[in-house]
Amino acid sequence: MNSSIFAEWKVETSFKNTRIDYYLKKKFKSLSYPYVCTLLRKGLVKVNGKRVKNSYNLCLYDVIRINKNLNLQSEEQTNSYISEKYKRIIRSWLIYKDKNYIAINKPSGIAVQGGTKVKINVDGILEGLRFSAKEKPKLIHRLDKQTSGILILARSLKSAAFAGNLFKNRKIKKTYLAVLNGKILESKGKIDIPIINKDKESDATTLYETLCTSKNLSLVKINPLTGRKHQIRKHFFLKGMPIIGETKFIKSSEKKLNDELFLHAFKTEFTSLDEKKIIIRADLPVYFKRILEQNNITLDYSKI
Repeated sequence: MNSSIFAEWKVETSFKNTRIDYYLKKKFKSLSYPYVCTLLRKGLVKVNGKRVKNSYNLCLYDVIRINKNLNLQSEEQTNSYISEKYKRIIRSWLIYKDKNYIAINKPSGIAVQGGTKVKINVDGILEGLRFSAKEKPKLIHRLDKQTSGILILARSLKSAAFAGNLFKNRKIKKTYLAVLNGKILESKGKIDIPIINKDKESDATTLYETLCTSKNLSLVKINPLTGRKHQIRKHFFLKGMPIIGETKFIKSSEKKLNDELFLHAFKTEFTSLDEKKIIIRADLPVYFKRILEQNNITLDYSKI
């Protein structure tokens, strides 16, 4: 076997006990998951000289070998290009940074992770937020593409694992602001409707407080107690008062009041692994402020 036509990598600590398909997706950002599975099935990727299934769990110092003729672009090569092109953009979103965590104010319309029709996403340009750390920050939760606001990133595996447990045990308090289509009569309320995803039903609870009403709009403060996919958007749609700009649960034939989704992750509160109390706020997007001004709504954000 001519080793000169193969590229090799040794599995580092951060990928120990992770699946080979996950490793390849992280290493080669441009590859679709089906293509990764095809490479493994055809034996074009080998671990320690042997074919493996896509479910193979990597061991420390496993040797991964790939044929160079596939002309794949590694994460390191991609990052050298991406970080220069988008570093200034993603750093302009930065609103918080310490030794453990980074937070950005994600704009609406930017996906957190890549997909078939997604060219630019947060995960793909995180290299621009490495700063002096040994590795780029890691995603620890998600926001919808259309949702703006706070996205927390971990600067190490240790801080990522700690934050993951906080999310799992519901010890991170998240506060959203949203503008609804309609007037809520009650000042406070709770929506307790299960969310069904892929035939699995999960409990879901959303607390809300009406901050102001004007004409046929309501500005509400929202605290989701659970973190189900599209929970906030679906709960208010089912309540009959969808968030302005909602497109996921409203038929395209129905008239939209606005092109943007008026849902913003405004504040996040948690205790860090060094027992530091962290409170982060993210300024509202221009279009969000504009609709408040147009409806004579004023807020003291420091009290939210």
